[in-house]
Amino acid sequence: MNKHLVVKSSFRYPEIEKLIHSTDRELKEKAVKNAKHYAKSDLPSQDIQSLNPFTGELRTGYESLQSLVLQKLQPATHFPEASMDADHLKEKDKQLEVETKKKEDMIKNAEYELGQFRNSSIKGRLNIAIFLTLILSLGETVFNAFSFSVFGENLLFSLLLSLAVSLGVCAIAHFSAFLFKGAKSGTQRWIVGITTIIIVSGIFVTLGVFRSKYLEYHEVSISPVYFFIFNFFFFTVATLISLIMLPTWQEIKDNLHRLKLANGITKSRKEIQILKEQKDNIKRTVLENTKIRVRDSYYAIYVIDHINKLHRECIEQFKSANLTNRTDGVVPHCFNTAVYDISKPNLDFTLDNPSQK
Repeated sequence: MNKHLVVKSSFRYPEIEKLIHSTDRELKEKAVKNAKHYAKSDLPSQDIQSLNPFTGELRTGYESLQSLVLQKLQPATHFPEASMDADHLKEKDKQLEVETKKKEDMIKNAEYELGQFRNSSIKGRLNIAIFLTLILSLGETVFNAFSFSVFGENLLFSLLLSLAVSLGVCAIAHFSAFLFKGAKSGTQRWIVGITTIIIVSGIFVTLGVFRSKYLEYHEVSISPVYFFIFNFFFFTVATLISLIMLPTWQEIKDNLHRLKLANGITKSRKEIQILKEQKDNIKRTVLENTKIRVRDSYYAIYVIDHINKLHRECIEQFKSANLTNRTDGVVPHCFNTAVYDISKPNLDFTLDNPSQK
C-alpha cells in the first residue's frame, strides 16, 4: 500500500533561497526594462496572440534557475540511494543477527556446562582457610620467637625469623595436604604423610632445642619434647584445615575453567548488547537519511512550484510596465492569454511503507 509522506514546505536551504531571490530580482528588473523598451515602439501590437517572443528570455532565465536548483538538490537520486541504504541495512542487519545468534548459542552451551556453579563456595572455603591459617601463624610466631633469642639478636629479629619459619611450616602443611588429597593410591598417601612428618619433625626438634637452651639461660629446665609436641599440634591443626577446607587441585582447575566460562558469558552478553546497539544505530541512521531525502524531495517540488509562481509574477510585471509606458493606450490580445508554466520535471513520487506490505 502506497502512502504519501507530508513534509512541511517551510523547510529552507539558505543558499538556494538566496539564489532564487537574487535571480528573481534580476529577471524582474530585466522584465521592467524590456517592457519599457518595447513600449516605446508600442509593442507588442494589439493583434499579436503570443507573448512568448517578448518574454522568452525571462522564461529561459527561470528555467535555468530551476535547472540549477535541481542540480543542487538532485531529488531524482534520493530514492535510489534510499533503496541502496535499505539493502545495506538488510545485509548488515543479517550479519549482526548471525553474530548475535552465535554468541547466544555460546551462552546457552556455557550455561548448560556451568549448571549450578557458584564461585562463592570455593572462594569462601579459601577465605576461611587463609583466615584460620593466619591466626595459627600468629600464635606460632609468638611462641617460637623466644626460641630464636638464643642467637643473641634483638626481639624484632627473632619475631621476623619466627614469622618466616611459621609461614614456611604452614606452607608445608597446605602443600602436603594438596599432595595427600591428590594422591591416586594409598601408597602415595603414605609416602606423602611420612615424608612430611620427617621434615616438620626435624624443624620442630630444632626449635625445641633452641627454646630449651634459651630457658636454661634463665635457669628454667624444660625438655624440648614439650615444645616439639606444641609445635606439632600447630602443624596438625593447619594440616587438618587444609584437608577439610581447601579444595583439591582438580577442584581448583574445574573452578578456574567454570570461572572462565562465567566470565565468557558476561563478556558475550555485553557484546550482544553492543551488537543490538549497532543494529539500532544503523536503523536510526538510515531512517534519518531517509527523512532528509524525503524532505529534500518535497522541498524540490515546493521550490519548482515557487519558481513557476515567480515566473508568472515576472510576466505580470512585464505587462504592467509595458501598459504604463505605451503611447497608444492599447491592450494587446496576448496580455489576456494565460501564462504557461515553465517546463517542470516529473517529481511525483510515493514511498512504500514496509509495514503495510
